[in-house]
Amino acid sequence: MKHEQDIKEDIKRILNNQEVIFEKKKILISSIHLFTKYGYENTTISDIAKHARVKQDVLLKYFNTKRDLLLEIIAPIIDHCIPLYEDIFIEKLVDKKGDKLRSLVHFIVNDHTRFLKQNFEIMNILLRQTIIDEEIKELLISHLENSHSNNNTIFEVFRETEELALDIDYSSFLRIIMGQLLAYFTQSFILKKANISQKQLEIQIDRALRKFSNN
Repeated sequence: MKHEQDIKEDIKRILNNQEVIFEKKKILISSIHLFTKYGYENTTISDIAKHARVKQDVLLKYFNTKRDLLLEIIAPIIDHCIPLYEDIFIEKLVDKKGDKLRSLVHFIVNDHTRFLKQNFEIMNILLRQTIIDEEIKELLISHLENSHSNNNTIFEVFRETEELALDIDYSSFLRIIMGQLLAYFTQSFILKKANISQKQLEIQIDRALRKFSNN
């Protein structure tokens, strides 16, 4: 069965499968709904309590601040959702072993852009908070460091094309791919200031992977 990779639905599924106090679960699910519908900044503790149909002091018994709520939502995204999605992506990419570099770049850009669009609201929150919140940023960095084997598999598939620059390594490969994808997503979908098309993005990444130099 094909997995839809819908972060909101997967978090709800995770919460329903965990032994979480019913009131707390209602608060978390309401937070996800309101954060993604109205934005994190535009949602108040009072809004969440009202939507969850609990008193505000009940909410504050579990979460001291709105940020505490956000952290408890982000944790399963990093610990469960992202690793699952990475495994799904790896399976699809391995099937493309033997393709040329340009074809692999098109695949990775198309797949990740589709995912970011599909999960726009929650990825918007996550990326914005990564910029201003060091703890959330460290959670993501820690995940990237610990997922070395998966990302290294991606690098090996690309390296087998024998079209990568000779001086490119795993770290620089990851930096080029993720850096340009996140910059494109931020410019195009968050700031609404698209400077390049998806095809142009693919050309930029392809050129960077071929011409990389650490000098």
